[in-house]
Amino acid sequence: DDEFLKRRRLAGGVPTSKAALKGHDRYVLVSDLKRLEALRPGAAAVAVVSATQVFLRHDVAQLRTKLQWARFGRRLREGELPVKELSGHVPSSSSSTALAVASADGPPKSKKSSSRQFFGEWQTDGADK
Repeated sequence: DDEFLKRRRLAGGVPTSKAALKGHDRYVLVSDLKRLEALRPGAAAVAVVSATQVFLRHDVAQLRTKLQWARFGRRLREGELPVKELSGHVPSSSSSTALAVASADGPPKSKKSSSRQFFGEWQTDGADK
């Protein structure tokens, strides 16, 4: 039953309301993107619902810091600007991660002025290049 409903939902075309698009498997609104998600460059809207552009979910990319990309074996290209800069502090629940991030990003900053830069995979190269 669940598989049937999933196939029917995917085959049904673009939903016609924002509520129906929320959490959809194939389509997404920019307003529904998570904090560390962004649309890939060149992503084209496939529809418009309530004056809001609708994009394909496969055009959504996860954003990561320079250090996180390095852990995936990828290196940030020279001169790339961050897709997003988020201010805030490093969660205290992962103190070892907080130390690693602080040492990798330079001297520790105060919690009020700290800012983390996030990049997409299209801004990176394999580490062997």
